[in-house]
Amino acid sequence: MYLLDTNVVSLLAPSKRRTPSDEKLAAWIVERSSDLWLSVITLA
Repeated sequence: MYLLDTNVVSLLAPSKRRTPSDEKLAAWIVERSSDLWLSVITLA
């Protein structure tokens, strides 16, 4: 199980130019997608 920080997720934003290391990160995320989690707090 992996807890991803928001800065990791933001590296894959569609508006950003991707580097080779970003592509490696994207592949890693796809391979482990069932083991990835985000910590989220919602305030209303």
